[in-house]
Amino acid sequence: MLVRTDCFAGVFCVALALGCGDSRRQVPDAGEGVIPRVTDAGPGSSPEAGPAELGDASTVDLTGVLGDDPLREHCQDAPPATHVVRTIDEVVGLANALPKPLSIGCFIRALKRPLNVNLSRSMFSAQLAAGERSPRIFIFLDSLILTVVPEGLGRDLLEMGQVLNDTRSIKAELKFPLTGEVHPDAAYEGILFTPAITSCALCHAQETETTFFGPRRVFISDALRPLPRLDVPIPRMVREVRECDPYAEGERCAMLHSIFLYGPVQRAEFQETFATFGN
Repeated sequence: MLVRTDCFAGVFCVALALGCGDSRRQVPDAGEGVIPRVTDAGPGSSPEAGPAELGDASTVDLTGVLGDDPLREHCQDAPPATHVVRTIDEVVGLANALPKPLSIGCFIRALKRPLNVNLSRSMFSAQLAAGERSPRIFIFLDSLILTVVPEGLGRDLLEMGQVLNDTRSIKAELKFPLTGEVHPDAAYEGILFTPAITSCALCHAQETETTFFGPRRVFISDALRPLPRLDVPIPRMVREVRECDPYAEGERCAMLHSIFLYGPVQRAEFQETFATFGN
């Protein structure tokens, strides 16, 4: 069967998507993937500048603001900002290669910079933003988009969308922390809600299973983007990074620090062909 559902309220996504007939079709040619558009850097991206000084800058670099490597001990001396991943399988491979136990923060810390991100205070997802202080964070790695939240529901999930064309993407996720190696198919199997559909289908319409990857249970559905009016400017996070108290909010601080303290972070834009959610 062809699954067609609409997500018209975030609460329903949360109720059934805490993880993200049987018709199977081939994946359309992904080509080079859909590459996100990175905005030009604005002025004033000095690590010493506060949000007011940064203005509308679309790039910030806070390297060294809280020391050379504030998460070194937490991440067991794994080298930071060195790894390139562009596919869901490469995410699983890197997660398996890094020291355990592995948090989402330590995984993100390992990613090569600059990071291209989009921040949203959208509440319409299984990963709910906690306002502007802890937005939903989309990390663009060529045609792969990772999604995390620093606190609240879904903070232990690394959600993934491998963009295939202007409107469709493969969905997957990993649940952290990881205490050992995971199976190569774990990211795809973790989103299964029933044997026939995934938890992503409630919000992402036109879900179908594909045979393109052989016996793997791989599902494709519509790619979505948050409403632009819910954007959170990157400079808004400078104060949050500086003031986050690791003794009071350890997990939240580790995630914010892993994103913003290891090299330049610049704003990326979603494809305008993606449908919006949260209308």
